[in-house]
Amino acid sequence: MGGVAGSGPSGVPDASAEMRGAALFKLIWDCIADVLGTTAAATLVRRATRRAMLRSPELGDLQVLRTDGGYTYALPRALVGRVEHTPTALRELFGELRPLLLELGGNLVVRRIEQNPWLQERGIVLPSPRISDQDPIQP
Repeated sequence: MGGVAGSGPSGVPDASAEMRGAALFKLIWDCIADVLGTTAAATLVRRATRRAMLRSPELGDLQVLRTDGGYTYALPRALVGRVEHTPTALRELFGELRPLLLELGGNLVVRRIEQNPWLQERGIVLPSPRISDQDPIQP
């Protein structure tokens, strides 16, 4: 089990964490926790992890732990160290998180995660199509 990489201001990984799966996971966790709280983040990540483990068994080592101040997590080694390619496990995890988040809170958290350029660059999320307030609604 590995530790958690840090991140820089505004949810942007610092240069040393740029290629770390842990920094990318932290961006997802922070988006959920900022909007819904750490209890909801813990519940959703646990549920999505169980579902994604069928395709990415390494997620079985992901732990969400209750602490005196809320929740924290411990990531599998495959997500902690420097990674050359985006870990498939992160794509699978977000693939399972997305419908849970949509069901729970609509588009707010999903859009926030999907608009993160670091997660887009690494292919964890696809950019959400923007809907302009001026676009007519099609029946």
